[in-house]
Amino acid sequence: MSLAALGLVLQATLNMSQALLRIFLMNASSEHAKNLPHNKA
Repeated sequence: MSLAALGLVLQATLNMSQALLRIFLMNASSEHAKNLPHNKA
């Protein structure tokens, strides 16, 4: 595999993990907000 191809694969992997991390953080923060005692909806 060439260096350029490796770079593309790495970039795609980083983009995916960044998106997954963002989704995970958003879910975690909304779950956390629901579980706070003073946030009774």
